[in-house]
This record gives sequence, C-alpha cells and structure tokens, in this order.
Amino acid sequence: MADPPNGDAVLFALAEPHVALVTINRPEARNAVNAAVAAGLEAALERVERDPEIWVAVLIGAGPHAFCAGADLKEVSAGRSATLATEKGGFAGFVRATRTKLWIAAAQGHALAGGLELLLACDLAVVAETATLGLPEVKRSLVAAAGGVFRLPRALPKAVALQMIATGEPIPAARAAHFGLVNEVVPAAEVQSSALALARKVCANAPMAVRESLAIARRAADLDQDTLWELSRAAGQGIRMLVLTLLEVGTEEQRERWIGPTVRGEAVWCQGYSEPEAGSDLASLRTRAAVEGGHFVINGQKIWTSSAHYADMMFLLCRTEPGMPRHEGISYLCCR
Repeated sequence: MADPPNGDAVLFALAEPHVALVTINRPEARNAVNAAVAAGLEAALERVERDPEIWVAVLIGAGPHAFCAGADLKEVSAGRSATLATEKGGFAGFVRATRTKLWIAAAQGHALAGGLELLLACDLAVVAETATLGLPEVKRSLVAAAGGVFRLPRALPKAVALQMIATGEPIPAARAAHFGLVNEVVPAAEVQSSALALARKVCANAPMAVRESLAIARRAADLDQDTLWELSRAAGQGIRMLVLTLLEVGTEEQRERWIGPTVRGEAVWCQGYSEPEAGSDLASLRTRAAVEGGHFVINGQKIWTSSAHYADMMFLLCRTEPGMPRHEGISYLCCR
C-alpha cells in the first residue's frame, strides 16, 4: 500500500469542545516517522498552541497494530534521517517542542523506539492492554537519542528503566501501569474514547490554572526546591493579580468582560510594567497617557512580556499626570 499524500500523514480534528485529536496516519508502515509525519506533527502542535479554544490534544496512531514504530528505517537507510526531525521540535517535530497545552498519548498498539519517545514526550498516556512499550535501539547498534535514555529513567524506577535501555526488551502495558509509566490500560477498542474522557476531565478545570501548573510540574525534576517554590508563588500571584486588580480598581464593564473569560482560558492577558531604562522602578516611569478625543493616547516603551504577542488585554502602568511627584500621578490602564 502506498503512503498517504504528505498532507495526510498526520490528521487533525476537533474531537469535541476544546480537545484536538491528532492522528499519525501511516498504518501500513506501523505509523513510523518520515519527513511528512515530522512536518505534520510540528504543524499540529503549533496549531494547538495558537488556538485559545484548544486546551488538550490527544495523539494517536492509525490502525490497530502500532501507536508508532519510531523512525522509518527505510528513510534512514536511504540517507534521509535528517528529515525525520525539525529544527524546533526535534525528532518527529515533537519531542523537543515547547508546549503549554496538555497532550495525552493514546497508544492503541505498540509504542517502540521513537514511538515510546513520543509517548514519553506527552504528559499523560492511555494504552491498550495488548500494547508493549520499549526502546529496542541497542539491538540495532543505536541510541534512543530522542529523549528516551533520560526520560525513561525519570518515569520509571531506575533499575527497571536501565534494564529496558540496556537489554532493548519491551515491557507489557500492565507492567508499565504498575510502575506509573502510563495512566490507564484499557481494551484496544477503548483507547481513543478513554483518552478523550481523560481530556474532558482536564477541560473541566480552569485552563489557565492547568497551564500554569503544568509549566512548573514539567520542570520539577530539573530545578531545585527554592526555585520551584518561587515559580509556584509567581504562578499563583499571576492569576490572583488579574482578578484582584479588576475587582479593586476595574470598572463593572471590565470585570464582566475579562474576569470570567480569562480565568476560563477564553482570553489572554499580559502585563506592561517594566521599561527598557526604568526597569520596574515607578519613580522613573516614563510612559505617558493623555486623553485625546475621549480616548487615552499612550506614548512610551515597555519591555516585551510573555503572552504579549497574542494577548487580548494588557494591564499598563503609565503617567497620566506628569506634573505630580514621581511616585504619584500614575494610572493603571486596562488596554485591549
């Protein structure tokens, strides 16, 4: 059977509200990764990141036999191994990609080699009770260099992970679940529906809170405790700052317009405090705002903040009464 056209190697669908279903569509090749899959997965991931209406993505393989068999060895033997990765996403356009949304791997079949590395790059996993998971690279004189050799020891007890890596032998789904490598083991016919049910449970929560929590949890193994405490404090303050600011100084229209949608993840906010020369020192604030024709006209510079390029609104500190003492005459504007 011939490969699907390049544009069909990865399928993208909105399975239900706020949930994307991304399918590796090469069942005849056990969903092995070629250039089209790498490009398609990277495009799907970027689409999920861009769309504020998508909160969770489910990654699955087409057909009953394999979630993903890893790199397409025909492509590797033909000297095209470089095409199986992208500059931003690494192998399959996915394993090194920066993500803020939650991904669930739905392994209806075996997850071997790069397929297990894709699963390890996801946040949660639902697998078929008949599936096996393994890194057989050493059997082919290769190294699981797409994250497997370090992500697997973080996900499993050290002795279990090292045995899998050194022998190349896979483990059954039940054993993977026993050690916490996967979240659920279900009949193969129920993998997709179970993964979507898990996605619905995530979507029942405030998406901004989920994303902020994930941003810290994903780095828990890499950072010291003091740094993790600081990140947790900052994440909590960010959500509280938005709500409390609007409750204390916002207009009724601003509260109705922004609090609910932002907490639910339907709108994105950012902060415009610091300046290139003044930093965060209010006394040195240079940005000015003056009313012209019934609207504020703002003149000044702010340091680029995260989310600013796609935010729906910004809290902006600026001087509205330049003649006042340096710590006075400053206003907090809600810009959209």
